[in-house]
Amino acid sequence: MGFKNLDLNANEYILMSGAANKMQLFGSKGGWLFLTNQRIVFKAHAFNFGSKIDEYCLSDIQNPASIRSTSYMVSNNISFATKSGEYLSFVVTRKDTDEWIYQITQAVNSLNK
Repeated sequence: MGFKNLDLNANEYILMSGAANKMQLFGSKGGWLFLTNQRIVFKAHAFNFGSKIDEYCLSDIQNPASIRSTSYMVSNNISFATKSGEYLSFVVTRKDTDEWIYQITQAVNSLNK
């Protein structure tokens, strides 16, 4: 399976996907970001070091109100914290940043209904 495909769980469907970088302690790794109705999944390109698939249940996001965009000189990051205290940050295309934040927030909020 290519890095732009995702194996889905039962009753799971993709809400949004696109090219992204996952920010790490030492730099970032490129790949593809998926948002489903159950989780956020980052699939790294094959040539990246470290884990190739990182996934986070939407129910593990600490607070939907904390999902935000942080802009740096050339990138827009989507950032949020998990309930375990892990801080996650993904770089997405500037034109899609607001849509990613909206979709993630809606997906997280829909779990709490």
